[in-house]
Amino acid sequence: MRDVADRFAEWADGRVAAPGEAPGTGHGREHHDSHEHGDVDVEGAELLLDLAREELGLTGPDGLTPAVLRALLLEVFPETVVAEAGEVPSILGALRSLFACLDETGALPPGRAAALEAELEAVAPAFARIVAETDTDERRAAAEVVAGMMNEDGVDTADSGAVERWVAGFEALPEAERFARTEDYLRRTEEMVVPPVRLAPRRELARAARASALLGEPEGDDQDDEAVLRAWLARFDEAAVPPAPSTGTGQPSAGAVRPG
Repeated sequence: MRDVADRFAEWADGRVAAPGEAPGTGHGREHHDSHEHGDVDVEGAELLLDLAREELGLTGPDGLTPAVLRALLLEVFPETVVAEAGEVPSILGALRSLFACLDETGALPPGRAAALEAELEAVAPAFARIVAETDTDERRAAAEVVAGMMNEDGVDTADSGAVERWVAGFEALPEAERFARTEDYLRRTEEMVVPPVRLAPRRELARAARASALLGEPEGDDQDDEAVLRAWLARFDEAAVPPAPSTGTGQPSAGAVRPG
C-alpha cells in the first residue's frame, strides 16, 4: 500500500495550481473541483490505508470495496484510533479525496469510486455517532485519571484555582515525565482493583448459610434457598454495623448515625 500512499501524495500536490495556472489545473491535470494542498489530508488518508492493510488485509486499491470501507470505519477505526468528534469531517474528506485520486489515476475498477462514495454517505452518520461516543468516553476516562492524580497530590478538586495551578504545572512537565506519571498512576490503580469472583452455586451458599452461627438455630429445609440467603445477609449487616453509642438522652449521637 506504500505505492498507493505515494500516489495519493503526488496527486494531492498536483491539485495545487502553479503560478499563472487556473485552480484545478496544477501540473496539467484537470479536476472537477479545486483543492489547496492543505485541504487534502494526506496523512489522514495514509493512516486509514495503513489500518486497512494491517487490520483488514488490504493489499491494493482493487481490494478497497464498500464492505471493506464499512468495516474500516465502523469496526477497525473506533477500536484503534482515538479521534475527536470535530475530526470526522476531515476523515470523511480524506476518504473522498482518496477515492477521487484512485479513480482519476485508474487504480479502481470502473464504477468502484461511485460505489465507495455511496457507501461512505451511508455509513457517515453511524461513524460520526461512534466517534462522538468514543470521544466522550475517552474524555470522561481522562478526566477521572486527572482527578485521581490530583487527589493523590492533595489537590482540592473543588478549588478551581488549585486545579488550574496543578494542570499548569503538569502540562509544563516534559512529555516523557507526564506519560511516566500517568502510567504509574494507572498501574497502581489497576493493582487495587479486586478481580471478579465467581460465586459458588446458590444451593451450596444456602447450605453454608444454614450452618452459619449468624442464623442461630439452623434453618429448616422448609425455607427455600433464596429466603435463607436473604436472612443471612440481613443478620450479617446487623453484625457488621456496631450499635450507635448513646448520648445519655436515649438518642444515638449525631456522629454515629449510619448514613443513608
